[in-house]
Amino acid sequence: DQLDDCLSTINENQLRQIVTYVKTCQPFYIYGRNISSIPAQYMYDILTTLDIPCISIKWIDTLASLSKTIPENSFILLLTEHAHPEYQNILENLHDRGAIVSWICSSPIPNELNKYINIPIYTGQHDEVHNKLSTFLIIQIVIDLLTNTKAP
Repeated sequence: DQLDDCLSTINENQLRQIVTYVKTCQPFYIYGRNISSIPAQYMYDILTTLDIPCISIKWIDTLASLSKTIPENSFILLLTEHAHPEYQNILENLHDRGAIVSWICSSPIPNELNKYINIPIYTGQHDEVHNKLSTFLIIQIVIDLLTNTKAP
């Protein structure tokens, strides 16, 4: 069953760590462009409705600029289909500035980029449609964990 396959690849500790960062790091940024902007926007919409502060980024140029000025201990969640080499300088900058990075990617994240990422999550064990569903499922689980652990 494809849902079971997807669920079996999810590391609950990684998702709980994302929840901790969302709750403790400010600012919190969510990045997604092209098709990945859909789960990113979904997460942004739900979190802002729940009064959980976050900032949505949809353009790589904006992400590149932010990577040079991001405050230390900020948390950024990257949602992408591919681990393009153009992300290397951005990830280096984020790392050098002390930002905390989680990258949910449908393609394998190369080792030379992995070293800059606190929580790498690869969803690409399936075909393209299931990769997108996997990303949505991960986002939904994070939202559920956030709402179940939100302080009164």
